[in-house]
Amino acid sequence: MKKECDIVQDLLFGYADNTLKEGSTNLVEEHLKSCKKCKEILENIRDDENNDIEKIDGLKKINRKMRNKKIFLIIVSSLLIIFLLFSVFVFICYSKEAGRLQVFFKDEISEDKKSDIKNIVLTIDENANITYVSKEIEFENLKKNLGKLEENNKLLEEYETEKNIFPASYIIETKLDKVDKMIEELSKIEEIKSITTIKNINPYVLFVFKYILKK
Repeated sequence: MKKECDIVQDLLFGYADNTLKEGSTNLVEEHLKSCKKCKEILENIRDDENNDIEKIDGLKKINRKMRNKKIFLIIVSSLLIIFLLFSVFVFICYSKEAGRLQVFFKDEISEDKKSDIKNIVLTIDENANITYVSKEIEFENLKKNLGKLEENNKLLEEYETEKNIFPASYIIETKLDKVDKMIEELSKIEEIKSITTIKNINPYVLFVFKYILKK
């Protein structure tokens, strides 16, 4: 009997996996009918296999969760990188635009005073770019901005000569950190009518109006 148990026990793993040939299967089943010990061994084998299956399923769930978490982190990281790159681009555009100011003159300003203004600007930023915009050019720019509608052109015709109310100006392109100092110094000059700047506009708002809505 012991010898038969040894043979059957060697076959129990194959019997539990349903991989035995028909003759071996019949031998095991006949033996199990009368051998309690081998039957217990078979039950233990099946319990171990079920536990292994549960462990494998558990590992699959863990791997699936880890994979989903990894995909989520990749998506979030990609979005952050895109946002950072976009922010860098926005602030580059902002630095370029916010470092630009326009100084409008009163009509009675002299050429000497214009030179003084230019000297003040270059003292603050020797690399500043200064462009003079005459009353006539300012008027033409306005006409372009209003478009080619006939009623607009008729409305502006009377201002083309001595009635031109548009002030001459300097357009100054400087570094962003120099703008406040220039405004402070230039504001002291009586012959200056006004100074415009977009430095205090939110960089993202400026980007939307300047590069998106304008299109």
